[in-house]
Amino acid sequence: MPHDLASGQRAYGFWGKHPLLYQAGDWLVFLGRKERLHREAVQAVGLGPGATVLDLACGHGVNFRLLEQQVGRDGAIIALDYSDAMLAQARSHAARHEWDNIEFRQQDAARAALPPASLDGALCTLGLSAIPDSAAAIAAVAEALRPGGRFVVLDATLFHGPAKALNPLLKPVFTYACNWDAGKDVVTELRAGFADVTVTRYNAGSMFLAVASTPTGT
Repeated sequence: MPHDLASGQRAYGFWGKHPLLYQAGDWLVFLGRKERLHREAVQAVGLGPGATVLDLACGHGVNFRLLEQQVGRDGAIIALDYSDAMLAQARSHAARHEWDNIEFRQQDAARAALPPASLDGALCTLGLSAIPDSAAAIAAVAEALRPGGRFVVLDATLFHGPAKALNPLLKPVFTYACNWDAGKDVVTELRAGFADVTVTRYNAGSMFLAVASTPTGT
């Protein structure tokens, strides 16, 4: 199966039109720990009031509420996604809550126009493993972060241990449904772009939280 922008647009075009179905699948991917792991990911970015944060591959805006709690009304959220259908859901979600400090961008993450040292932090949940040129996306984020900024990635990989017996079944399903590249090593790509990367694993190794930090000084 191809792993490219066209297949990603197809997959997430469908999910953007069926948000409740997407949320149900999201719950299954996290094995019931969705809220907890999203909260840990947002807290790990280390944001404060007035900060500017990138929500990379923002989807339908699942991180907005937690990010708003961190940056406040004086802060700014840049919500970037390649799928116009997912961005339409994200805009509606933000409008319902009157979050007017969110800037929406429909862009390929690998070619995101992010000015150098313009971000206090960045977050990507279940996105990098679905982005075809994830290494270029990581490089763009690294350049855009200010000194001391963090790029936090919450993503999925294949099961480890006894549960790996499920991998042959799950791999083609998520490849087709989510443009997932099960063979991609996101953590290794992060370590190629950042000197300091810490990783915590969950759910029999099928979920990981990676915190990539930039140096605090230039």
